[in-house]
Amino acid sequence: MNFLRIPLLIVSSGSFGINTDIFETNLINQLILLAGLFVVGGDALGASLAERQEEIIKNVEDSEKRLSEATSRLEEAKLQLTQSNIMIHSIRRQAKVTKINLLNSDYEQTKLELAKRFNSTTTILSLKEREVLSDLRIHIAQLVIVRVIRKLGKEEKDLPDYYRTRLDCYLEKSFATIGSPPSTTEIVR
Repeated sequence: MNFLRIPLLIVSSGSFGINTDIFETNLINQLILLAGLFVVGGDALGASLAERQEEIIKNVEDSEKRLSEATSRLEEAKLQLTQSNIMIHSIRRQAKVTKINLLNSDYEQTKLELAKRFNSTTTILSLKEREVLSDLRIHIAQLVIVRVIRKLGKEEKDLPDYYRTRLDCYLEKSFATIGSPPSTTEIVR
């Protein structure tokens, strides 16, 4: 049948109507065919549709089950993420506190070390100062003794041997830190 000719027939005849002739329209054949299909293929079609329905229901239930599992895993992952963030925050806070404690400890140790070194240096300087002052006193005393002996030697050229030996012993003791003492005869000259 040519489908392009149908609109032309409708337009050319000018009217539209229903054909009520059953044989011409082949309505009986179509009804018999449908009834046969329904009777013969109805059970098979029903069984196929029932299987398909069960398969669809099973797939939907599986999908819902997987969705439920995925949702529970998502919630579990969110909980683990929250716990991990809390632990990370706690570790960072502990690391910061530990860092501050170590810095304070190092600061205190360094402070104590510097205080010990300062005290040690102060003590050493104090001892050196005392030593220098002691050496200076001895040196001044020796110079005074030398001048006195020179003055005595000029006024009295000849000191008795008793005084000379006593002076030599004294000079020997007092010059022991500087070096060899001069004898009274060397000083008098």
